[in-house]
Amino acid sequence: ILLVALMFAMSVPVSLGVGKPDQGYLEYGQVNYELRDGCMYLTSEEPSELQEFYGWEKEDCTGITAINIGANIISLPDYSEFAIFNDLQSFSVDAENPSFTAVNGVLFTKDQTILYGFPNNYYAHEYAVPEGIEEIASYAFFENENLTGIQFPATLQKIGEKAFKGCVNLENLELPATLSSLFTDALDGTPIFMAAMQNSIDTNEKAMFNGVFVGDIYIDGWLVRAPF
Repeated sequence: ILLVALMFAMSVPVSLGVGKPDQGYLEYGQVNYELRDGCMYLTSEEPSELQEFYGWEKEDCTGITAINIGANIISLPDYSEFAIFNDLQSFSVDAENPSFTAVNGVLFTKDQTILYGFPNNYYAHEYAVPEGIEEIASYAFFENENLTGIQFPATLQKIGEKAFKGCVNLENLELPATLSSLFTDALDGTPIFMAAMQNSIDTNEKAMFNGVFVGDIYIDGWLVRAPF
């Protein structure tokens, strides 16, 4: 009997969305989800805006390696909402979706001018942002601990708020000359940011990286302003 029970236990697959049913609703019934074969499918009968994963925690997202965005999901929250999907490797988007598309598993706006979200468990540790991208959206790489290097295209103009915040292993990065807007907390928590902060403390000058001001200095929660 013990052997039979042990064999049965070994044959039971790991459940997706631990603690959550395999299908249900997000956003108070406006957006449907279904967990199947490692993927979370997001759909809606009418054009809908997904504002948050209300009530979902990291443990609820165990085993979810892909997210498919249906045709009627016309708006998404900023990418910090997706930080709970630690196992996420790729996005896919219905071809009829008017707002978003996915290229090689990475999420972009439909016109492919904004990189909207980068999976937390992407297959590669370094990534080259495609030519034509003009903006890295706020939180696009938020708390991605797998990313070690990134290359930007000459078309890039803006890096949004907290775009790389918490990317604790990001060390290889060069800002292009075309960049005209960089939020001062875009690199917060990265080795690059910490090095710039330390240099600013040592020299009593602005915290700079590639000639760009990357943020004010905080020590023990207090803002320290260099004399400039």
